[in-house]
Amino acid sequence: MRSIVSWFIDNPVAAKLAMFFILIAGLMTFPLLDKEFFPQIKIDLIKITVPYPGAGPEEVEKQICARIEEAVQQLGGIEEVRSVAREGFGEVIIEVKPEEDTIRILNDVKANVEAINTFPAGSERPQIVEQRFRNTIIRLQLAGDLQERELKELGETIREELAALPSVAIAELRTPRNYEVGIEISENALRDYSLTFDEVAAAIRGYSFNLPAGKIRDSGGDILLQTRAQADYAEDFNQIPLRRNADGALLRVGDVAAVVDGFEDVDIYSTLDGLPSLEIWIRNQSNPDILRTSEAVKAYVEQKSSQLPDAVSLSVWSDASVSYRGRLDTLIYNGSSGLLLVFIILLIFLRPSLAFWVCSGIAVAFMGAIWWLSFTSVSLNIISMFAFIMILGIVVDDAIIVGEAIYSQQLKHSNPRQGAIEGVMSVIAPVWFAVISTMIFFIPFFFIGDGPEPATIATPVILALVFSLFESLFLLPSHLADKGGVVVGMVKTLVTYVVSPFSRGLHYLEQRRLAVAALLPLLANTYYRRALVWTVGARKLTIVVFCFLFIFAVATVKGGWLPFSFFPRVTSDYVVAKATLPEAAPFNQIMSVANYLETSAQQIKTKVNKTYGYELVQGIHVSAYATTARITLLLEDGNDRPIGSDTVARQLQEQIGEMQGLKDLSVSYTIFDIPKPIEFVVRSDSQQQLEEFSAALALKMATIEGVFNVGSTLDNPSNEINLQLKPEADTLAVNLASLSQQVRRAFYGEEVQRIPRLREDVKVLVRYPRADRSYEEALREMYISSGRNGALEDRVPLSSLVDIEYRKTYKKVERLDRKRVARVSSDVQRGFNAGAIIQQLQTEEIAALLDQYPDVVIALKGEQQENDEFFQELVLFLLLSMMGIFAVMAIMFRSYWQPLLVLTAVPFGFMGAIYGHIIIGVNISMFSVLGMMACAGVVVNDNVVLIDRINQLRRLGFSPRRAVVNGAVQRFRPIVLTSVTTFFGLTPILLESSVQAQFLIPMVTSLSFGVLFASVVTLVFVPALYLAGENASYHFSKRQARLDAAVADAAALNSPELNS
Repeated sequence: MRSIVSWFIDNPVAAKLAMFFILIAGLMTFPLLDKEFFPQIKIDLIKITVPYPGAGPEEVEKQICARIEEAVQQLGGIEEVRSVAREGFGEVIIEVKPEEDTIRILNDVKANVEAINTFPAGSERPQIVEQRFRNTIIRLQLAGDLQERELKELGETIREELAALPSVAIAELRTPRNYEVGIEISENALRDYSLTFDEVAAAIRGYSFNLPAGKIRDSGGDILLQTRAQADYAEDFNQIPLRRNADGALLRVGDVAAVVDGFEDVDIYSTLDGLPSLEIWIRNQSNPDILRTSEAVKAYVEQKSSQLPDAVSLSVWSDASVSYRGRLDTLIYNGSSGLLLVFIILLIFLRPSLAFWVCSGIAVAFMGAIWWLSFTSVSLNIISMFAFIMILGIVVDDAIIVGEAIYSQQLKHSNPRQGAIEGVMSVIAPVWFAVISTMIFFIPFFFIGDGPEPATIATPVILALVFSLFESLFLLPSHLADKGGVVVGMVKTLVTYVVSPFSRGLHYLEQRRLAVAALLPLLANTYYRRALVWTVGARKLTIVVFCFLFIFAVATVKGGWLPFSFFPRVTSDYVVAKATLPEAAPFNQIMSVANYLETSAQQIKTKVNKTYGYELVQGIHVSAYATTARITLLLEDGNDRPIGSDTVARQLQEQIGEMQGLKDLSVSYTIFDIPKPIEFVVRSDSQQQLEEFSAALALKMATIEGVFNVGSTLDNPSNEINLQLKPEADTLAVNLASLSQQVRRAFYGEEVQRIPRLREDVKVLVRYPRADRSYEEALREMYISSGRNGALEDRVPLSSLVDIEYRKTYKKVERLDRKRVARVSSDVQRGFNAGAIIQQLQTEEIAALLDQYPDVVIALKGEQQENDEFFQELVLFLLLSMMGIFAVMAIMFRSYWQPLLVLTAVPFGFMGAIYGHIIIGVNISMFSVLGMMACAGVVVNDNVVLIDRINQLRRLGFSPRRAVVNGAVQRFRPIVLTSVTTFFGLTPILLESSVQAQFLIPMVTSLSFGVLFASVVTLVFVPALYLAGENASYHFSKRQARLDAAVADAAALNSPELNS
């Protein structure tokens, strides 16, 4: 290694060329990196969807979901199988084990599912796909005073034009209803014209079709034969003949039915500022560039808006590139500010050339990481940007330690070259092993969690560490030893020319700088030495105090005084109010709730905008679907508005107040969708036990203080009508299958054909009019064909054939691993610890309930489950990392005790991170923990450097006490400088108030305060612990020696020679 260092020192041109090459490579690579808001997530899911039109959830569960589950249960490599049965379709989600090949499992699943031949006749072909996560780059709102058809056609046109843009991968039109043609015949019309649904359906199939009939090979050329009779629109269907009456008149469809050329019978409502609206989502695919895509889409919106009618608007509703660019600007600005602060600190306490080259080394590490990032799958996204912020606080250590060592040696040697070599070689072992230790701490990031976020952090950090090590050991010594090279000479000439007019002022500043720089050695050799002599003398007290501080820090987290949330509460530019109603709620009730929420939002908009004198609340989007009513308020960009979205959310919550008849009401304002703090998944083969257990658990949860908004997915079931044949139906040759088919045709409809039109396959259904399908009495008034010939006189009322039974059912049936499940969840008030509440539930209430319901299996889900899984993995990988570092340090120090001293920095770094969160006033989150892991990789460096110096002094003959004191004093300056530069390098982000910085602050708080507190541990606690260990080792050795001597004496007394 000495020869390589010497070669670079003797070849400064090679060192500078290597530096320039890395810088240029990084700068050239930066524009070519994939740019996306969030890293692509490989979710390892296979989705199977089977439409079963008209079927209820329980029928879908039995006929679709259960059969698919049975078909795939024997396949290997499957983590779990989840299924959901809803009205009209079933969905099965297969989660593949992370280590398995998803494509292979997908092919196996396709083979098994397509082999099922027992699906019911009315079901459609299974759709089997691998689910892929696609980031949404930009969302557009198309709104206007248009009919639904006009709005959808305009939306499709815009979607196609957007999809044709070179930088747009995927454009999706969201929430439009599918086209549908309904041929609606009332019961009275059927009876008046002696018709049945079968006759009408057969007539349409017989007259509405296109059919190629071959070709005629004429001498003049081939002539194609084609029948073109396909009805496409309402007027075409109206003209289809049904039969010829006795008077010879032709009875057509339009004479007996109303042909409704409209949309499927699904309740969906969407408005923007009171006008009907549709959304268009732009998603990324491979090789994304969020900035270029956003610019292209916004340019299109501006150009298209000028072509739209006055009553129609096309606007950008959300743009991920705004947040992305904001984070990139935050990275560049705060990184530059931090680098400047590092430069100023080094300039003050070392010398200008050393400060310059150390900071240039940070730039080399940055650009090297960016260069090699292009060879990995990691893109430039908001997570990898976190990593580059962390790099600023990590890589500076190596350069400072090496630079300070060279600086100290050059003060002793007149030859700069020799001083550089001796300086590097004096710290090369601890620096090398310190970097390896830091890498070891980041390696678990590749395995934590299911998502790519931790690995996206680890990759650039490890790359930067490699380049930082290369730069600090080989390039930096060459720069500091090169006193007369061409580049150095040119720089000196330029600096002399520029600063010569200010030479007197600069001379004064240099004198002041030297005076300040002398403070660190003075502090180390006087005040710190005296304090250290006292603390190592009272080492038991020192150890007790630090242990108490550590225990207190842990207690603040465990006791809930410093709250933990998996995701940080980062405010967004949106406030969302979401109301969920019981499953049996009619859509007009859902619309009533949506209208009330919209009115409340309008009042808040008027109030806030009037208060601040401009459009702070810029738009209100309202949507209603299934059992959910939702409003979204779009606010001005977070960096410009005078109040936070949390304030607007609180005002909206107060304006809405208490609403009766809801299952759940939430008002959110954060970027992340945060799951319920308490959620249990209950499984059982017995529906009765499932319902009773869920209800009992919900009641017990509701009695616990701090728990509110308790709900179960089995609350408020909807009604179902079940038809049972009367005995007398047998005399009319009516069976249940025939009767059920006729009821299905009337109320759901019989699909007679699908026609390709306007980019869709449009269903054509024959059924009752909407009004006749909207009240229960129409079922009783329905007439059923008796089964003889379908004539009018052979048709009888349904009520004479069946008994109508009412039962409770659910609009959604969930299953997990072939068992039905229910979810019981709740919110927790501020100031209460969700973990403690869950512990109480599991040890008391749930344990008692499980004794009553032995067939029930319960599992924790929600935010707390995510926390538990995250920390289980974290603790495991942290222990593995510490074992790896212990092995590396044991090899380096040739000791089992000293690696433990190095690792003491880790828990105390965590302690500093916790106190940092208390000082800054932020909650601990997942990003805080990742910052602690990064901190753990950094704080061991100072301990390595200190213990290595102590060992050097011990080898020179110093006593343990003198070696500890002198070693700590000699390493005081590099340890303080690395900690202070790391802290101040990250300070600009801690002081940043922008929304973009809120992601970074928890992680940066952990890293900066952890390193700062750990430096105190290194300089005070580790010396005391070192001497305590040496003292214990001395007394143990002395005791062992006495014991060995006693054994030897006893052996001598009992020897045969002595007794003879």
